[in-house]
Amino acid sequence: SSLASLSLDLYHNNIGATGAEAIADALGKLSSLTSLTLRLARNDDIGDAGAQYLANALGGLSSLTSLSLDLGDTAIGAAGAQSLADALGEMSSLTSLSLGLGNTDIGAAGAQSLATAIGGLNSLTSLHLNLRHNNIGEDGAVDFSSY
Repeated sequence: SSLASLSLDLYHNNIGATGAEAIADALGKLSSLTSLTLRLARNDDIGDAGAQYLANALGGLSSLTSLSLDLGDTAIGAAGAQSLADALGEMSSLTSLSLGLGNTDIGAAGAQSLATAIGGLNSLTSLHLNLRHNNIGEDGAVDFSSY
């Protein structure tokens, strides 16, 4: 497909990990995407498995320069955050990132993974990060402060 920009809002639709997998499969076919807005917040049962599916697809979108991803209230933990961090690490052309992981359960370990990945995005000129209610603690805060 030659689609360059996509905005998809499935807020509070109970899509679960299976729905996340279907979305990931579709995203994987959109190799020309340069801009993606994906709002999947309040889909409580996406979890780490759904995050892994999405991360696998996102990591393959090498043309992306702008990514807005809202996965708040989706029961993602440290493992899901690690999957997302791995995908971010592959997105060297990203200039704008908005990442919403509020009220998930990534903890300090997930925060560390994300901080390391975001710190490696050398082309990034715009960053919005929402990690409210994640119990990242002092260690998580320190990880982000070093970038």
